[in-house]
Amino acid sequence: MRIVIAAEIFPPSIGGPATYANNLAKSLAERGDKVVVLFYGDEVDQTKEGFRRVGINNNLPRIFKYLLYFMELYKLAGTADVIYAQGPVASGLPAALVKKLTKKPLVVKVVGDYAWEMARNEGDEIDINAFQNSEPKGKVGYLFNIERWVCQRADLVITPSVYLQTIVKGWQVDAAKVQVINNAAPVINFSEHKPLNNDGDILLSLGRLVSWKGFNTLISIVPKLLAINPKFQLIIIGDGPEKLNLMRQVKELGIQDNVEITGKL
Repeated sequence: MRIVIAAEIFPPSIGGPATYANNLAKSLAERGDKVVVLFYGDEVDQTKEGFRRVGINNNLPRIFKYLLYFMELYKLAGTADVIYAQGPVASGLPAALVKKLTKKPLVVKVVGDYAWEMARNEGDEIDINAFQNSEPKGKVGYLFNIERWVCQRADLVITPSVYLQTIVKGWQVDAAKVQVINNAAPVINFSEHKPLNNDGDILLSLGRLVSWKGFNTLISIVPKLLAINPKFQLIIIGDGPEKLNLMRQVKELGIQDNVEITGKL
């Protein structure tokens, strides 16, 4: 099968979507599929590890990089059997437009509500469930409408959980084409992230350190957990723009001996 993965970020960029795109492309190539990954990143066009990767210069003005991404995707789709977009906006919108022009099957993966994430990033504390019935304006409203429009036109929408499946169905997407495929992960050696105490309860959390993922809430409840078990430990593995803020929060709460923030994804 000839597959175009319309990704958004790709290594060396950090984050689950980047890691996922790389691992998926390698696995598909190993089983004999012809794979091309298109992404926003360092400008590159090369074949490595059995699949081709095409990067669109991320330093270009937004309108130009999106236009180039669309044009490249249209070209790649000409010889593809299916387009797999890793999100409903930055990759999903051009993919939906290319599907309309080429009639190629489109699969879209939804791992969260991107419009809600942007609202949170701009300081709005609205809950994700309440956001579904809101009427956002401006940029957030624009994203709100795009992700719904794209998913309504996809041939298949994949979510990693039943909860997100329910969210997407609420976007007036045909329920029959919204399927749950849980994320998988290889066995990871955590030996370099040894617990601070060997006999305490350990809570391990992995993810990109961004505001909408709730790591600050997780840290905020540690004092209450320590009141129950003084040997409790929280280990957060990840990196991202909120790392310094989270480390500052740990220090302000005086829980440095029980919380560790380390590593990259």
